[in-house]
Amino acid sequence: MPAYQPGACNIGPAERRKRYLTGVAGFAATALLVAAVATLHADRAWLLAAVAPLFVGFLGVLQARKRFCVGFAMAGVYDVSADGGDRESAPAAGQRADRKRAIVLSVQALAAATATGSRCTSPPARSRNPTVTAARRLRPGMLAVLSDTHSTDGHDLRGRALDAVREADRVVHAGDFTTETALDAFYDASEQLFAVHGNADEPAVRDRLPEARTLEAAGIRVAVTHRQRGGTTGLAFFGRERGADLVVSGHTHQPTVTETEDVTVLNPGSHADPRGNPAAHAELHPENGGVRGEIRDRSGSVLREFRVEGR
Repeated sequence: MPAYQPGACNIGPAERRKRYLTGVAGFAATALLVAAVATLHADRAWLLAAVAPLFVGFLGVLQARKRFCVGFAMAGVYDVSADGGDRESAPAAGQRADRKRAIVLSVQALAAATATGSRCTSPPARSRNPTVTAARRLRPGMLAVLSDTHSTDGHDLRGRALDAVREADRVVHAGDFTTETALDAFYDASEQLFAVHGNADEPAVRDRLPEARTLEAAGIRVAVTHRQRGGTTGLAFFGRERGADLVVSGHTHQPTVTETEDVTVLNPGSHADPRGNPAAHAELHPENGGVRGEIRDRSGSVLREFRVEGR
């Protein structure tokens, strides 16, 4: 069961299903309107009315994918229970972050609905060389691992790092987004984001993210933190405490992989603020009961390969 994360996750599986159904209903209503206009040979301007059901459709799907309900956010509650019906009041700081996120999602849904509705009213374009835009392609089980964005105006993803985030099933970030703008940009770019805060993150980011977290991926347990006292020794102890096979950390901006007696310690470096090191990130691919890892630079070149065995 997912945990409540202010400004990031406020609904569980049951509520997500409801949002998906709401989205489907919105798109179905749009399809009926379009069919009616076509059947009755009505003026295409009537298709502007499709903006309303399109908004419902886009908002429903966005809420389900992002695990976030706009209505709950505005009401100051959350429900991450597996079966639904277990609403709880969000803390004051969480409510502020939730409302900001609700506004962002609503604006995104409205923009998508307006753009789609406008295209519906335009005459079909003619082209002698029609092209097909490929949909975003996810790589099942792949994890993109990043850290130390240090941005004030977005995710600052470029080159192979941007492709990796778009293709990954899950994105792990070891902290130091610095601003909420950067954090929200990562949420928007990622299918699923698992992040912690770092020492350089502003208070609003620290309110939304934990200091450490653990996740299961491809048969291994991954423990994530920004830094620990004691360097690699401290990080290895942090991993042992959590029964982890892999520890992900940041802070140094230097891409490294260190094998200790009990765990593998990975620092993906910084994709945006390398400070004399290669601009880098890591990619983890499921393989034979464990993961095959690669540290890549911005061009996509592999800087280091490693493997973490599953249990």
